[in-house]
Amino acid sequence: MQGFAEGELARALRTAGLHEDAATRVRADARVAAWAQVLQGMWSGRLQIGSRTPVRGLPVWVTPEIVRGGFATGRAAAGGPLQDYERQWADQVGVGHSRALLFGYFLTDPGLAVLDQLLTARTYQAVVAEEVGLLTVAWLLRAGDRAAALELLEELAPFADRLRFAPRRTAVPGLPPDHVFLQSASQVRTQLADKREQPAVEAQRETLAVWNPLADRFLALWWSTRSVGDDVASSFPGGWDEAAGSLLEEYETLRHLHTRSGKHRNPKQNLWVLIAATRGQLEGSRDARLTGRLRVTVADMVAKRGAPGSGSLQQLRDVQAAEAAAPAHRDFALVAAGRLAAARDDEGLADPSAYGHPVTEGEAETSGIQHGTAMPRSVLASINRAQAAPLQDLLASGAVSSAEVLASLIPAVTAATVNDTYPAPDLGALMSAGYLAFRRRRSLLLLNLQKQVQFTELPWVNALTAHGQPRQPDDTLQVVRRIGAMTLDWFPGTILPNPLVRELNQLLTTAGLHPRLTEEVAADIFMGRFSHKFLHAARGAARLLADSLYAHYYDLEPAQLDQLQPEPRPLVGFLPRRRPQPNTFTELCARRAHSPGRSWPVANNGTIIEQAQILTTHNLAALVDLGVQPTRPWSDLALAAYQRVEQLITLSHRQPRPLPTIKDAAYAWRQTLFFLSMAGPGTVAPFLQQARTTLPGRGAVSLHLAALLAGLDDIDHGHRFDSSGMSPHGRRLTGWTTSRHWLTDSFDSA
Repeated sequence: MQGFAEGELARALRTAGLHEDAATRVRADARVAAWAQVLQGMWSGRLQIGSRTPVRGLPVWVTPEIVRGGFATGRAAAGGPLQDYERQWADQVGVGHSRALLFGYFLTDPGLAVLDQLLTARTYQAVVAEEVGLLTVAWLLRAGDRAAALELLEELAPFADRLRFAPRRTAVPGLPPDHVFLQSASQVRTQLADKREQPAVEAQRETLAVWNPLADRFLALWWSTRSVGDDVASSFPGGWDEAAGSLLEEYETLRHLHTRSGKHRNPKQNLWVLIAATRGQLEGSRDARLTGRLRVTVADMVAKRGAPGSGSLQQLRDVQAAEAAAPAHRDFALVAAGRLAAARDDEGLADPSAYGHPVTEGEAETSGIQHGTAMPRSVLASINRAQAAPLQDLLASGAVSSAEVLASLIPAVTAATVNDTYPAPDLGALMSAGYLAFRRRRSLLLLNLQKQVQFTELPWVNALTAHGQPRQPDDTLQVVRRIGAMTLDWFPGTILPNPLVRELNQLLTTAGLHPRLTEEVAADIFMGRFSHKFLHAARGAARLLADSLYAHYYDLEPAQLDQLQPEPRPLVGFLPRRRPQPNTFTELCARRAHSPGRSWPVANNGTIIEQAQILTTHNLAALVDLGVQPTRPWSDLALAAYQRVEQLITLSHRQPRPLPTIKDAAYAWRQTLFFLSMAGPGTVAPFLQQARTTLPGRGAVSLHLAALLAGLDDIDHGHRFDSSGMSPHGRRLTGWTTSRHWLTDSFDSA
């Protein structure tokens, strides 16, 4: 672990010293400081990486500052220097810039009255969970529960000078509890304020405004030298040299002032030819070749756009001048960013159209954009990214692009469930805000099957135990079923991401139900042991899939699972990994993966973890057991999942390092088989018929996909795979391997 931290510090140092972008160097400097603090804490013994309480002196409920990999830095996320909002509070109430003094003020009668107003109006927000601490005290005192309030204060008071328990004020109340959003108003506002025009766009605007008019003047200069047959450079009128010299001086000035476009420096461009010919004429160095190019250039320009002074050329230049003078998208972005300053920072926009209207008269005065000008589509698209709506509406709009994005929205759904746990609406809103802040807490690196800190372990949540009503299990199950169905309907063929698994388990825990879903275990930190819930999930999957296509394809034997023993007690500390204990779930997975069980390289870990996912169906069976029923037919989901398999295998053949993509394809294929099993008998043949119609015509991709489908066909007709994964006509697909994967070989050697 120390080696990992040292490697991250070295990478951050390189970026901080060598990266060409200043902002990136600044961010890298912050990472350098954080990783240096991690290493100092590990060396001094102040940090115990892998523990639920990694920082000596901080209880488990304090939100730790976490860096990549789940390493605690030793600092509290709610600590550090006073923030602007705390200084504003202190200045308003007349106390010094001290957290302890501010904490004490909010316990006075005037301070509690302020907190009570915030609770009633719901004009507060929490970035970290600690920021609801004083609001909870105020609510308990208002409810007459002085004992619980004092008990909570006893736990918070020792940290009053270090952590921020004061709430943040907002000008606008919060959204309805069922609304979710992809980006907050403040995130979109920052993006709009930082928006910069693309260099190519700015170069084009410069060309239209500067270089095209200059080219017209050089063209007019040479057009005046025509003789019989419109042949330029034949007759030079009086004053030509002076006019040419003046134009060249103007060019020299413009090329130093306007550097975005390189059109005038390109020998293939008309303007370069005109300038070179003019300079050569004045210096007496114009040769026959340059004269020939000049005549062709002038003829082409006149034929294409019209002669100097013609109506067609003037009309074209008027249009181009208007385009060049039009406000840049950055100008519109700054106007939109100003509008969003009135929105609530931490939430999305219930009505994005209210911020996308044409430029107002006041905005026109400060921005230079004409009054009534419509916002560009790119700016409207940025504003719409903050749209807040019920989850189903966002899914239908296409705004939710993946299961990972969906998982990021589930905390808001869970927060609404937390809201409903409390009969008092203002208390429900407070705990909902606290829950969302808690879910922003980054996961710790934990060893020996320890659990992440739970919401119910926070002291302000414990203090409210007597004021909440546990949700009825059926109510929570409806929420779980709805989320599970959305996931299967919209993202078939995608493994359930860990954040989604954690949120669904949290919902079950909120209702007092046993969390049944298993998270994906990282192969690089696998400790050689699965928790008991994996065996529980595998037994549930075996009951659901007994004698099914899925069971036959993966050689599942339910009787084996019934005979397994619980895993031994977790090892303490960083002891060497041991061979899996006989007759345990881990040992079964290792045996199915043909693992030696003595060494633990990452690839070997991966094969064992994959067998656990196969045996448990990685939560698909658990979702069905919980009553999840997708709205799409199972056979449709199977085809959709297979389409993802096809896309991923095709992609893997184009990649120099295809194994991660092959693992994703194996996840999608496993879901395909599960969906086919749920669809019932008689569904494999029509599935295969339709899947084979989309096979590429020729090549390795087609042959590999054909082998995959042939293996499924063999299983459906009663055949089995041998120990190498071969069937009479096809192959079995798994993702992890400790040798060369057959999807990376030519078909002849596969």
